[in-house]
Amino acid sequence: MNLDTREPTLFLSGDITVKSIDSAAYRQFEQACTPAAIQTLDLEGVGAADSACISLLLAGLRIKNGHLTLTNLPASVSALAELYEINEWVAP
Repeated sequence: MNLDTREPTLFLSGDITVKSIDSAAYRQFEQACTPAAIQTLDLEGVGAADSACISLLLAGLRIKNGHLTLTNLPASVSALAELYEINEWVAP
């Protein structure tokens, strides 16, 4: 996973899967979400994504107290959100 900040947006790219996200990547994501200026997560550059991506999105929403816009969700993430019945939390 790669992170690129261009306020007010945090851009995520690369694979966000159980195999690609470790505790260091998770901490890096949390730190990148923390600044008050970050208001949007853009996932346009994300390749493969699974439940680890859902976990990151929920962590971002928690950090921002639900005040975070999610854009360009991969179809796999949207499908998982629907399966987990949390699509109203992560749907743009």
